[in-house]
Amino acid sequence: MRLQIRHETTHRYDAPPGWLTQLIRLTPIDTPEQRVISWRVYDERADVPLACADGYGNACHLFTLRDVQRVSRVVAEGEVETLPALGAGAAEPLPARYFLRSTPLTAPAQELAALGDDARLQG
Repeated sequence: MRLQIRHETTHRYDAPPGWLTQLIRLTPIDTPEQRVISWRVYDERADVPLACADGYGNACHLFTLRDVQRVSRVVAEGEVETLPALGAGAAEPLPARYFLRSTPLTAPAQELAALGDDARLQG
């Protein structure tokens, strides 16, 4: 299936910031189940953004804007072709156990933990 995608991020400021720097992660990657046919990320008032990759391999774009008034707008758009592979083969640089750990931001509420304990005892 071919998808036409357009995403716009708009920031509104109470007071003009003058200038700003933004690191944007709005670019899909090629995987066994999707192919990026065309893609661009831009702000009409910015110079061509610096393209880079973060530590996880995600494509990033770094914008520096000068003379920003009260609004900044970044647009990401393009065409992506998807295949019905259900996520098989997607690159994941982190081991599965990384996602199983509990942190203060991912700890379940007591009610949810109790529900899980009940299910475990009954199963």
